[in-house]
Amino acid sequence: MEAKAQSKTKLSKPRWKKISLIISVPFCILVILVFLIIPMFISSEKGRRIILAKINNSIDGQTDFSDLSVGWLKGIKIADLSFNDDVGQISVKVKKITAKPHYGSLLTGNINLGQTNIDMPQIEINLKDGLPTTSPTSGTETKSVPKESAGIALVTDITVNDGSVKVTGADSKTVELAQINSNLKVRPSGQQSSLDLDMVVAANNEKSTVKANAQVTLPKSKGWTFKNTDCNIEVNVGGVDIESLEPFLEMAGVDIKAKGNVSVDMKSRFIAGQIENISGTIKGSQLEIGTGQNNEAIKTAILDVDLELNQKEEMINIEKVQVKTDWAQIQVKGAVPVSVKSLDSFLSSNTDYDLNGTFNCDLATVISQIPTTVGLKEGTEISSGTITGSVNTIGTAGQKQIQAQAELANLTGTVDGKQITLSAPVRAETQISPDQKGVNFKKLDLRIGTVIKAESIPKSKKLD
Repeated sequence: MEAKAQSKTKLSKPRWKKISLIISVPFCILVILVFLIIPMFISSEKGRRIILAKINNSIDGQTDFSDLSVGWLKGIKIADLSFNDDVGQISVKVKKITAKPHYGSLLTGNINLGQTNIDMPQIEINLKDGLPTTSPTSGTETKSVPKESAGIALVTDITVNDGSVKVTGADSKTVELAQINSNLKVRPSGQQSSLDLDMVVAANNEKSTVKANAQVTLPKSKGWTFKNTDCNIEVNVGGVDIESLEPFLEMAGVDIKAKGNVSVDMKSRFIAGQIENISGTIKGSQLEIGTGQNNEAIKTAILDVDLELNQKEEMINIEKVQVKTDWAQIQVKGAVPVSVKSLDSFLSSNTDYDLNGTFNCDLATVISQIPTTVGLKEGTEISSGTITGSVNTIGTAGQKQIQAQAELANLTGTVDGKQITLSAPVRAETQISPDQKGVNFKKLDLRIGTVIKAESIPKSKKLD
């Protein structure tokens, strides 16, 4: 009996092998067919129509494309993509989109889109009828993103070739960002992401260039935070007419009116969320910046900013900060502490830290441009007045002190038709020094001159 059972077992093994082979071969063939058929179906005309129907049923607009090609190895190709919203405010056209996603990355919980190229994207936004208003559909609920999604890592290289964005404002002013060429590399936390951007701002029959590049390394932690983030940022703007950018501000819902020309050349580097160095220049001419609420604007024929600074530990070293306008000048050089602890080190007698700065401002010119904005009472005018001041370090009795002073002088004006003046300048002065308990305000003085009033005094008559 035992011999019979053993022989039966021996005969059953080849039989099971044949059965498993018979089952596995058709299954493998089915998998291969599905693997081949899915891309073929999506790339077919019927697949294109089904995909477009799904998209257009879920958006407020009409999407179309002439060709869709999908392959497991060759990636995804979309030709002649277009979108137009239902209200005629947004129009998008793209000549071609190609992408080579790494499908296997989806199994690991990450998204790797690989190299994505967007050729000749054209976006037009028309705001003549105002910003689009959307009302929530009844019964819909706002769904929060699951916390688990914060751990998803996006990896992609996106290249934009010869793109453009055209915006027409409510006042029919048009500005276009043209010849947009950019390369965006997105990497997970702990690795460096980067952006290179080159484009032209075209408006009022004039063109100006904008170039920017940035490298950012996010910390290995959940959620985005600037703390512990490393980044390099460079921006170069060649003579932009800022009035031409109003349609973009309007689109962003920012009520700012601006005129003039601005050029920017800035470089900055941050290590672990702290400034390592910032340097560059800002040049402006015939500037007017205000809000649309009261038609007031601060004006200056020139703006000249030149700065260079760096940070070491808790001390910012100012190599140079210079600001010049029609009505103000600021100059600062030296070191600035960023905390009370570093202030104590700054004022120590055995350090080389020093600080020197001066400023002056034509107060009457500034207030006369924006009286309502600064809260000046109706019927009040300031005809003259200047503010000057300085800050510097001095050494006394083996200690350093920070000495700051400011003075408001030559203040004259009218209040309800009555001319007023100050008989003496308003002066403020303070001295800061360290002691055993921390920082000590050694001196704090405020001197106010007497206000002299006189009714209907001719402007040519001098007040004593």
